[in-house]
Amino acid sequence: MRDELSILGLSLYLRSEQAGIAADIDEAISVLTKAVLITREGHPDLHADLNSLGLSYQNRFIRAGNVSDLVEAISAFQRAVQHTPTNNPAMHSELSNLGLSLIHFQRTNNLSHITESIAILRKAATLTPVGHPGRPGSLSNLGLSLMRRFERLGDMVDIGGSISTQELALKLQLTPIDDADLPARFNSLGAAYLTRFEHTDALYDITKAVALTEKAVDLTSDDHPNKSSYINNLGLSLKHRFLRAGNVSDIDAAVRALRKAIDLTQDGHIDVSTWYNNLGLALMRRFERIGDDADVVEAIEMHERAFELIPESHADRTGWLTNLGLAYLRRFENTGDPTYIEKSVPTLQKAVDLTPKGRVELPSLLNSLGVSLMRRFELAGDLSDIGDAIAAQQRAVQLTPDGHADLPRWLANLGNSFGVRFQRSSTLMDIEEAIPALQRAVQLTPDGHTDLPSRLSDLGNALSWRFERTKNPSDIDEAIQSHRRAVKETPNGHASLPGWLSNLGMALQIRFQLTNNSSDNDEAISVIERAIHLAPESQAGLRSYLSNYGLSLQDRFKRTAQPTARDAAILALKKAVILTPEGHADRPGNLSNLACVLCRTSVPGSDERLEESISHFKSAATCIVGPPEVRLKAATNWARLQKQHRPRDPEIILAFDTALCLIALIAGLEDTVGGRYSRLQGVSGLPLEAAAAAFALSRPDKALEWLEQGRCLVWSQLSELRTPFDSLHSVNAALAKSITYVAKKLENAGSSRTSSYTKMSLSEKISIENEKRAHLTLARKWDELLASARAIPGFESFLQPSPCSALMQHLPDGPIVVINVTKMSTKPDVTPLCWYQDETNPFMFPYLTFPSPRRTSITLI
Repeated sequence: MRDELSILGLSLYLRSEQAGIAADIDEAISVLTKAVLITREGHPDLHADLNSLGLSYQNRFIRAGNVSDLVEAISAFQRAVQHTPTNNPAMHSELSNLGLSLIHFQRTNNLSHITESIAILRKAATLTPVGHPGRPGSLSNLGLSLMRRFERLGDMVDIGGSISTQELALKLQLTPIDDADLPARFNSLGAAYLTRFEHTDALYDITKAVALTEKAVDLTSDDHPNKSSYINNLGLSLKHRFLRAGNVSDIDAAVRALRKAIDLTQDGHIDVSTWYNNLGLALMRRFERIGDDADVVEAIEMHERAFELIPESHADRTGWLTNLGLAYLRRFENTGDPTYIEKSVPTLQKAVDLTPKGRVELPSLLNSLGVSLMRRFELAGDLSDIGDAIAAQQRAVQLTPDGHADLPRWLANLGNSFGVRFQRSSTLMDIEEAIPALQRAVQLTPDGHTDLPSRLSDLGNALSWRFERTKNPSDIDEAIQSHRRAVKETPNGHASLPGWLSNLGMALQIRFQLTNNSSDNDEAISVIERAIHLAPESQAGLRSYLSNYGLSLQDRFKRTAQPTARDAAILALKKAVILTPEGHADRPGNLSNLACVLCRTSVPGSDERLEESISHFKSAATCIVGPPEVRLKAATNWARLQKQHRPRDPEIILAFDTALCLIALIAGLEDTVGGRYSRLQGVSGLPLEAAAAAFALSRPDKALEWLEQGRCLVWSQLSELRTPFDSLHSVNAALAKSITYVAKKLENAGSSRTSSYTKMSLSEKISIENEKRAHLTLARKWDELLASARAIPGFESFLQPSPCSALMQHLPDGPIVVINVTKMSTKPDVTPLCWYQDETNPFMFPYLTFPSPRRTSITLI
C-alpha cells in the first residue's frame, strides 16, 4: 500500500510538472501525505517520499503563491534531510531542494532564510564529488541563491559569485547537449548577467544575457513547461539592451517574445501575471521611443491585468503596483488627461508604503513617486506635491550607492523637480540645486545611452531658467550647447525629438532677446517648425511647441514688420490655446501669450484685436488652475488695458480685484518673510494703481479698501499671526487655542530657515527640505483653521481685509485727504474725502478739481 501511494504521488507530481494541471498537484500532495503518514520512522524510503512531498508543495507555491505551501515544502525537505544518511548519494540533491525552497522564502523579507539557503547549498555542492553528474546542478543552485541575496542587499560580490559559480557549472556540464537541464542553466546564467547589468549598465553584461537566454529558448521545445519562462527572460534582456543601445529592432523583438510567453502559458498559472507585467513594461518603452499612443493604452491594460492576477502575499505585488502607476503617469504625460495623474500618485504612494526599509527596490519606487508628484504639481500647482516629490527623490539618491546604474536617473529627476519648483518660487537656491544634479546625471551617463538626450535637454532647460534670473550670458550659451547635443544624440523618428527641438528653439529665442542677433531668432523659428512638423496631433507637447513658435514669430514681426510673421504667430498661438483643455495648468500661460501678441499687433483705430486681447487676459486671470504669477500678470494686463482703453468701464474694478487677490497667493505664509518680500517687489505699486482707477470711477470706498489691503501685505500677515483671539475664545476656546498655537509656529517658521544650502551634505539638505514641508503643512493648517472660524456665525470676516465700513468706524468725523502716487501718472492723485458718523461710505467733494495726470502708455508684463 505504501509503495503504491509513493509511486502514484510521484507520478502525479511529474505529470503536473509536464502538463501544468493544478488538480494533479493537489492530488499528488494528498497521496504523498498519506504515504508519509503510514511510513514508519527509519524506513529507507521515507526521505524519498518526504522529498517528493516537498517538491509537490513547492510546485503549488510557485503556481499559486500561497506561503503556507512553501512552509510545508521547507518542513518536508528538512525532514527528508534529517532521514537521509550522510553517505547517501541522494543527500546532495535533497540539500539542494531544501536550499532552493529557502530561496523562495525571500518573499517573507527574512534575510536569514536566504543566508541559510546559501549555507545549505554550499554544503550540497561540497558533498557532490567532482565528476558526479549532479555537481553542475549543485553549483547552479548555489549561484541562484547568491543572485537572490544580491537582489535583496545589492552586494556586488554576491552577483559576481553567482555568475562565476554558474559559469563553472556550465563548464563542468558532463551530459550531452540535449540534456534537459542545460536550457535551465543557460537561462539562469543569463538572468544573473541581466541582474548585474541592471546595476552596472555594462553593455557586455546585457549582450551576454541576450545570447545565453537565446540559447535556452533555442534548446527548448514549445511544449516544454519552462519555454514560456525562457522566452519571457529573453524579452526582458532584449528590452534592456534596447534601453542601453537604442536599437528599435530589439524592443520590437522584446514585445513579440513577451506576447509569445503569454500565449504559451495556461490561464491560472502564477507566471501569467509576471508575463503581463513584463509585456506592459516593454510596450511602455516602445511608446517612449516611437510615441504610438496605442502602446501606452495596451501597457495600462497589461499592468492592470497583472495586478489583478497576482496573489496578495506575492513579493512582486509592490513592483506590479509601481509599474501600473508609471503607466498611468506616461498616459497623463502624453494626453494631459488629469484622470491618469490622479490614478498614478496614489498607486505609487501605496507601492512605497508597502515596501519595507532596506529593500533594494525602494529607491526606484521613491523616484517614481517623486516624478508623479512633480507632474501633478505642474498640473495643479499644489506646493505640497513638489515638496513631497523632492523629499522622495532625495531619499532615492541617498539610498543609492555611487556607481549604481540608476543613480544618474535619480539625479536627473531630482534636478528636474528643483527646476520645476524654481519656476514657481523664483528662489535662486532651487535652481542652484537643480543644475549640479543635472550636470552630474549627464556626467554619469555613458555616450550612446538612450537617456543621454533627455538629460542633456533637461540640463539645458535649467541653465536657461538660471540665465533668465541672473542674466549671466555663459548660462544661455551653455544651455544652447546642451540642447544642440541632445538633438544630435537623438535618432530620427524618436518620440521625444520634437520636445528637444522645441527646447533648443526657446533657448535660441532667449539669447536673441539678449543679443538681438537675428540668426538666433531665425534658427529658433526653424527648429521649432521642425518640432511641430514631427509631432503628432495627439501629442500633449504640441501645444507648447505651437506657443513657443508663436512667440518666436512675434519677435520676427517686431524685427522685420512682416505681416506674414504676425499672422502666423497669431495662428500658432490660437491653435495652442485650442489644444489646451480647460482646467490645465498651461492654459493661463497660453492665453496670456496670445493676448500679448494680439495687443502688440493691434491696429490703431481698430478694436478687434484689442478686444480679443482683453478677453484672453481676463480668461487667463480667472483660470482656477495654473501658476499664480502667470495669472497675476494676466490680471494686471487686463486691468491696465481696461483702464487705458475703457476708462469708464466698471469691469476695471473686477480686474484689479482679481489681481490684488492673486498677490496674496504669490506671497503666502508657506514662504519665509524674506521670500515674501522678494516676491512682492515687482507688484508693490499695484494697489496704488488700483486705487487710482477706483477714484477715477468714483469708488472711494474700493480705493480705501485696496490701499489698506496693499499698505504692507507681509506686515499684515505678521499682525494676523500676533492678533489676540479673545472674541473667538469666548465662542470656541479649543479653536482659538489651535489658531494661536499654529500662528506662533508659522511666525517662527517664516524667519528661521536658511536661504542657501548648496555646500551642505545631502543629509543636511534633506533636513532643510523637511523644514520646508513642515512649514507648508502649517500654512495649510492655518487656512483650514480660518475656514472653521469663518463658518461660525458672526465670524464670517475673521482675519480678512477690513471693508470700507469697518475702516470708517476707527476714524474721526470730518474730511480726510488721500494723496495717491502711481507710476502710471506724472502727478499725484489728490482726492479729498468726507464722511459723517452716521454714514458708512466716504464721498468725494464735488466742487474741488485738480489737474488731470498726463496719460502714459502701458507696459504689458
